[in-house]
Amino acid sequence: MSKPRGLGRGLDSLIPTKLEPTGVEPAESGAIATSSAANLGEAVQLIKVEQIDPNPHQPRTQFDQAELEALASSIKEHGVLQPLVVSQDGDRYQLIAGERRLRASKLAGQATAPVIVRSFGEQQKLELALIENVQRANLNPLEAAVAYKKLMDEFNLSLDQVAKRVGRAKSTISNQLRLLQLPEAALQALAAGKISEAHGRAILAVNPDEREGLLKAIIDQGLSVRQAEALAQQANAPTAPQSVHKSPASNSITVSADTIKAVSQRLGVSVRAKAGAKGGSLVLSYRDQAELDQLLQKLKTV
Repeated sequence: MSKPRGLGRGLDSLIPTKLEPTGVEPAESGAIATSSAANLGEAVQLIKVEQIDPNPHQPRTQFDQAELEALASSIKEHGVLQPLVVSQDGDRYQLIAGERRLRASKLAGQATAPVIVRSFGEQQKLELALIENVQRANLNPLEAAVAYKKLMDEFNLSLDQVAKRVGRAKSTISNQLRLLQLPEAALQALAAGKISEAHGRAILAVNPDEREGLLKAIIDQGLSVRQAEALAQQANAPTAPQSVHKSPASNSITVSADTIKAVSQRLGVSVRAKAGAKGGSLVLSYRDQAELDQLLQKLKTV
């Protein structure tokens, strides 16, 4: 499967990702990276890790500690196999790509790390950090959405331009951007992995005042995406206009058959109960003028 492309040739054109076998055991951390990058025409330097500052545009905010520790163990044994990409600012360096490798190098107690020093504009720094994580599927949907929005808002890129730069379909980016419309509680649940991106889309399908209720149901009941979508469809199902098919209200009063019979015997006429939106009514029926006169007399004495 070919890798998604962005920024021209993509990440592969900026960072050497294929290492040529050297047949030489590394004498120090970074030896493989230095030799490999040299074969690809890259200038690699060993610099102190304490001189490298994080990329302020790094879209990824969560890193799996167990994965970092596993990478740190590998670095202790084999060194950093792929150099970091940095830009220089005075006597310090700003990380552009390689956040996990830098963190793992620090965990491994490495004093230096192999780097490629290049010059980038602010937009390129964000694009590179985003491309690196997107191509390696390291970002959760919310982190990706925030990064896409930053590219569009701060650098005035259109949806088409963002899609081309990060090598993703417009529909994928559009769907992830919509996640930012979720209520705060849902955003936190998505970031924490309590709900999935598909759950988020189901929540967005209902009216804003019903979204937190659906979120609560998904988490409390452990609903699958399909179950959440079914609930959303139920919430959006059209109801018949009340003016055409008006159902009796829940606060209407039910009159028992025995009560109707007793009233009918007392008044001497046919009695029928009719439920209404609020309460109800008793309908008295008479057959002729004589029965009506008799009914009126009885009502006066009740």
